[in-house]
Amino acid sequence: MCSEEYMTKGNGGTQGSMTAEMILDYIGIRVDSNKAENLNFTVNLTVTDTGEIFTLRVKSGVVLYQKNVHSENADAAWTTPKDGIFAILSGHGAAAAKAIQSESNSELLAKLCENIVSFEYFFNIIES
Repeated sequence: MCSEEYMTKGNGGTQGSMTAEMILDYIGIRVDSNKAENLNFTVNLTVTDTGEIFTLRVKSGVVLYQKNVHSENADAAWTTPKDGIFAILSGHGAAAAKAIQSESNSELLAKLCENIVSFEYFFNIIES
């Protein structure tokens, strides 16, 4: 799956144990809000393997979500296992589209992926 490719680039063990909420928080950190300042949409997100539902909002490049809420006026609906959410972090819209079933506006997933920033630098916390 797409997320496996992403997870092999670093912290796969840590990322594999993250909750859906943690992954959504991480997406919020990784979105370039300056580049995405005109990006505004609402998505109903269903995480199939955990049974969780979220309303995911992107407002002027800022990612917000509410657990156990679905919006009546959502622009799209995404259905995916938890691992599928990691595909967004890859920054590749085509990879994310394979992992996430999108209803309605499928362009929104690609737009979100386009605005993901990669972290190039890692550091050792403990050195011997």
